[in-house]
Amino acid sequence: MESEPINGSYNIAYILDEAGNANAIKALESSNKTAGDSDFRVFVTGDSSETYSGSEPMYQGLQLLINATVTEVVPQIVEHTGYLIDRLCWLNVIDGVPHASIDKGKDLSLEPASHSVECLRLPGCSASGFVVLEEIPVNGMYQIAYILDDVGNENARNLIMNTNKDIKDGNFLVTIKGEVGSFYAGNETEFQGIPIITGATVEEVEPQIVEHTGYLIDRLCWLNVIDGVPHASIDKGKDLSLEPASHSVECLRLPGCSASGFVVLEETPANGTYQIAYIL
Repeated sequence: MESEPINGSYNIAYILDEAGNANAIKALESSNKTAGDSDFRVFVTGDSSETYSGSEPMYQGLQLLINATVTEVVPQIVEHTGYLIDRLCWLNVIDGVPHASIDKGKDLSLEPASHSVECLRLPGCSASGFVVLEEIPVNGMYQIAYILDDVGNENARNLIMNTNKDIKDGNFLVTIKGEVGSFYAGNETEFQGIPIITGATVEEVEPQIVEHTGYLIDRLCWLNVIDGVPHASIDKGKDLSLEPASHSVECLRLPGCSASGFVVLEETPANGTYQIAYIL
């Protein structure tokens, strides 16, 4: 069978000949599935140059697979941790902002941690179903990793309603575990081709609390270049990856520096230079 992209229903892709049928029986007999199991998928290869010409009208004109090999396909189980986002907010646009959360209007591809429990619980958001995001390493933005099916959506709703988080809290991270059942082929172009997880379990992930001591540097100075010197402090022009202790409080207080936000450094053991450990 193959999935029909228009509506997600299934139709016949190929009909097996006698040799293929015999190989299908062998695949069934050698399977580790029990008699009560279902969801038996196979990978077939064979000659598809002929069409069915037997007595069954329903099969007339369909492709016949000659001498097909038949191999059982073991379902792919995935486990992934990411931000849980409802589909409605991901498709939402507010004042030109894409992926805009209904409660705050923030772009969830940039600030998924801002998405509140209260928003996830809204009737329209909850009913729309859920996706789980992943970070794009190249630019730090977020995209959809997986779409949940009906079972996963219901598990997500139960989790959201029973979380100990305050309704105004964001940073709703979850770990999902389930089987890659198919790929989205519905009407929403934003979701096209994204894998759907079948029957996913959904567990809340508590934020990782860290404690770190390091030099506080404003982002503006870290990105600054003066006369070829990288990470140059605005007040002294010194490379802060080499001399972070030279960075003055006066510089940190400058309006442009302060407004840019801050990072905290850590020493690189291999060479004694400094790099960013955390962004605030």
